[in-house]
Amino acid sequence: MKPTLPACVLAALCAQTANAAIIYTLPPQPISVTVAQFEQRSAPLDLDNDGVPEFILWADIPLWIDFTIQPARPGVFLQHRNSQDLARLPAGVTLGPPDACTWGGSLLFFNSGFVTAPFGEWEPGLPPAFFGVKFDIGGQSHFGWVRAQLTESIGSVTISVFDYAYESVPNAPITTGAIPAPGAAVLMGISAMAAALRRRRP
Repeated sequence: MKPTLPACVLAALCAQTANAAIIYTLPPQPISVTVAQFEQRSAPLDLDNDGVPEFILWADIPLWIDFTIQPARPGVFLQHRNSQDLARLPAGVTLGPPDACTWGGSLLFFNSGFVTAPFGEWEPGLPPAFFGVKFDIGGQSHFGWVRAQLTESIGSVTISVFDYAYESVPNAPITTGAIPAPGAAVLMGISAMAAALRRRRP
């Protein structure tokens, strides 16, 4: 008979995940928007997974490439550098107090036309990077990060969101790329699971 996890171990693992300060989401597949010329498409981004999106990813190629991200409800903001471009961040950047981040509304990933020089930090082909978000839950600000990338193939461009996280404690800072760390309950649960499986072996 195939060994099963003890109920107490599963309960400990679930309890630790529910109590984690950082709420991390890894979608089953990336949230992507792909457009070819003369197309316009969008996709919602629901950071707290409550069924109400915080942001909308917009992709439009009329005669040029235009990728933006826009607020989908009040009380949501994006980190920018110059009030227009979405800041492209490496891992390990602190978002929220005490650092002074600059936040805005609708921002540009990347724009490139036939007669204008490309602008925006998210040029297609660069490796995945992070951008910072701030949004209200119950009237209180929460800080988070999103990992995304723009890629280009023959005749189309794609924006993909791979994963995202936010700090469940209001006004607490978060570091780009930070995910919930296993606590003592998880480590004890893993040890108990391993011991139980050893006992069940013939």
